[in-house]
Amino acid sequence: MDGPAEAVARWAAEQQADVLAALEAVADPRIAGAEGLAAAELDAALALHFPEADAEAVRQELVAAGLARETGGRVAAAEGAEAARAALDRELAARPLPWAAGLTQGGLLAAFAAYCRDEPAEVEVLAAEEARLRLRRRREEAVFELRAGLVLCERLAGEAALLACDLRSVPDAWVRAFAASPAARGSLCLVDLARLEKMCAARSPLPAYLDWFLRDAHGVKLAAGGTFTQTLLELGVITLGFG
Repeated sequence: MDGPAEAVARWAAEQQADVLAALEAVADPRIAGAEGLAAAELDAALALHFPEADAEAVRQELVAAGLARETGGRVAAAEGAEAARAALDRELAARPLPWAAGLTQGGLLAAFAAYCRDEPAEVEVLAAEEARLRLRRRREEAVFELRAGLVLCERLAGEAALLACDLRSVPDAWVRAFAASPAARGSLCLVDLARLEKMCAARSPLPAYLDWFLRDAHGVKLAAGGTFTQTLLELGVITLGFG
């Protein structure tokens, strides 16, 4: 049987995004809690984000790899999950950004941390890891992290967070539900660093620092996601001004 790092590397090489996203959710205590996730809830979330996935097979793959345990209809992180999460962080950090030769997601995150330390006097870097930053502006804290997917990430609502992942495969139904939730859209900002796209209506001013960094350091900007913006318009959350 593969070790945690080998299992993550194999799933990444095979582009098994559903397995990586399920691992991420199960191994994240903010999402799974101490008792783990109800298998039916995880299955429903996987079916929403990966309609062609066999949710039961995904769960069994995690269990077979020693990264999850399933008892009483619940799926919880097993002993190897922490090492797998660290390996997943390394894999996410190593992903290249197509618009800048030689730049990876992790490299961009590290450069953004340096920018926050040196440029805006009101922003403090509280912690910097390979795939995660914790920032503070005055009394407000926020986390900026690289993620494999958005499975059950709505459970992070309430904590100001900037989540970077591949937004190409996020279903429109989930985007509309996210945009329609004041709690989710008010605290979570979603960005696709490879495609330079964002879904952000968060109250926190901290995501704006990423916009300024990308503009100043790389001459690029994040474009607003179409379905997300259209939903906000339909709900009357934003309006388009002319003239």
